[in-house]
Amino acid sequence: MAKHLNDLFSPLTFPPDLAHRILTHGSHVSAKYGSNAALGFTGRRVLECYLNLFITTSKELKPIHDLEDIAERALHPNLLGEQLGGRWGFSKILNWTPAVTRSQLEETKDPATLIRRIGLHKVQGEAVAAVLGAIYMQHGGSIAHRVFHTRMLPHLLVRGGLPTAFHAEAEALAKRMGGPEGNLLHALGKTQFNDSPSPSSSASSHSSPAS
Repeated sequence: MAKHLNDLFSPLTFPPDLAHRILTHGSHVSAKYGSNAALGFTGRRVLECYLNLFITTSKELKPIHDLEDIAERALHPNLLGEQLGGRWGFSKILNWTPAVTRSQLEETKDPATLIRRIGLHKVQGEAVAAVLGAIYMQHGGSIAHRVFHTRMLPHLLVRGGLPTAFHAEAEALAKRMGGPEGNLLHALGKTQFNDSPSPSSSASSHSSPAS
């Protein structure tokens, strides 16, 4: 588990016990040794903070934009799980217990429907939030902020995700911050933000994404 996360977010490193917590859902028997619930809670607040900061400082923001609705849609666990959890290979490494038998998984003729029914995307989305929560706690807000803009937000520029009005600005900011292959430990270009704020100050005024 630790190697998987270390490879995904190199040069950041994740101790084995932290990696276990990030990638273990509360439904799994090994959750008694730690699950991603607390890290996911922190991660969702960090996600909300960084997204709201980006939107409220965007030149594309208009009175018609509903910040709470944008955050709820763009950061919905199902979207995070499908767009990021799937991309990060979480389905093969997550510790969780789906509410179906192995034979049902192997014999289904409609895997997409089954995946939605058993909640794989939601479980993966909770792990995605836990990743950012762990990075924020382990490596600090500046690095978590860079992860959000270079490894996460660019993949939420999809139907049902971040509104198209903000896409060009999100892509430009990701590029200025080093892009998807940039070194997460070093700022690779000036951005409109001096540093990342505490999630509590921004996220407190917005509701969490739907469960």
